[in-house]
Amino acid sequence: MLQGQRVFFIAAAAVMLFLIPYLYRKIPSSKHFFYLRVIAVMYLSGALGNAVDRIVIGYVIDFFYFSLIDFPIFNMADI
Repeated sequence: MLQGQRVFFIAAAAVMLFLIPYLYRKIPSSKHFFYLRVIAVMYLSGALGNAVDRIVIGYVIDFFYFSLIDFPIFNMADI
C-alpha cells in the first residue's frame, strides 16, 4: 500500500522515537500505570527496530511464518 515510501516511514519512526519517551515521562510512576509504561516501552522498541531495519537495509524484515496455516508473514512490531 505504501511501498517505496521509505522517507515517510523513517520520518514517522523519528517522530515516534521522540514522542514516546516524552509521553512516557508524563505517565505517573505509580503501580496503577505499570502496564501502560510497559506498553510504551514495547512501542518504542518496535519503532526503533523498524527504523533501524529501514535505514540499514531499506525495508523491515518479517520473521514469523506459519507454514501449517495460510497466515500472513509478520514481525513482532506488527502485533
